[in-house]
Amino acid sequence: MTSVGLQASPRSVVQVTDYPPGAVFGPRRTTNFEFVWLLRGSARLTLLEDTHDGSPGVAHSLALEPGVLLLTRPGMTDTYHWDSASGTAHAYVHFDVELPASGQETSSWPLLRPMLGNPPLEGLCSYLLSLAGMDHPGARARSDQVVGMLLDIFVHGPLPGEVQSRLQPRLMPAVDHVRAAWAADGLRIVSVEELARAAGLSAGHCSRLFSQEFSCGPVAALEMVRLARAATLLLRSELALQDIASLCGFGDSYHFSHRFAGLYGLPPGRYRRRGMPTDAHWPLARPELMPLWRALGPSAGPVHSAPGGTW
Repeated sequence: MTSVGLQASPRSVVQVTDYPPGAVFGPRRTTNFEFVWLLRGSARLTLLEDTHDGSPGVAHSLALEPGVLLLTRPGMTDTYHWDSASGTAHAYVHFDVELPASGQETSSWPLLRPMLGNPPLEGLCSYLLSLAGMDHPGARARSDQVVGMLLDIFVHGPLPGEVQSRLQPRLMPAVDHVRAAWAADGLRIVSVEELARAAGLSAGHCSRLFSQEFSCGPVAALEMVRLARAATLLLRSELALQDIASLCGFGDSYHFSHRFAGLYGLPPGRYRRRGMPTDAHWPLARPELMPLWRALGPSAGPVHSAPGGTW
């Protein structure tokens, strides 16, 4: 991934402007980059692309409302028709961009991103507003840095909900079922038959799909995920081994210890005493298991899959 090197202009501190109902701003030809986000009200924006040769450019008609972040580029012509029924307030910040590679194309950069459900964008915009109101000697420099980070994330991501799993679509119902079952009942054993019913497959076909995807069957794959959760609890809690075994779906501490040692090379007690390793989840580091680990992570939401998706 190529990050964006940004040099903020002297006008890079966020400003807020209020408009009365029905106001119009523009047409205006932009001379630098600008982030705009509405705080209240709505607007209809017309953007005309610059073609550099005098020919008619591409026109964009965009609806703006709170929760949406707009990025305009130099050379565009913008016209804002502000909310005709109520007053409108919006925040904006102008800046210049120092591109990391000569001739890097910016015309493919997105114009709009949703902020609601995208904590990085929403949080950074909120922080920029706070910095604008701070009487602090470092607020200005921090504002420039935050605008740079905001631009990089806006352009390159990754953002929540945009990264698609490489998991095979036929397995998605089974994975969703496991996540729901573990959320409701704890990290219990989920049988092949139960997985197959959830996915609408035969038990044999379900096992074959897991083996193709993860190089092991469904029971083994899910057990490794449960053991990785146990490894974290061993290192990050004072829970007794029997309690960890129970929380991670093992009937007794002996069975848990035997299975844990088989995967991690040490029994749980010695693993805990040895202390924090570089990565408690290293047995899952095989590429075919990491998508399953992420999909079943404690904070994972519903998994969206598409052929060719990347992690």
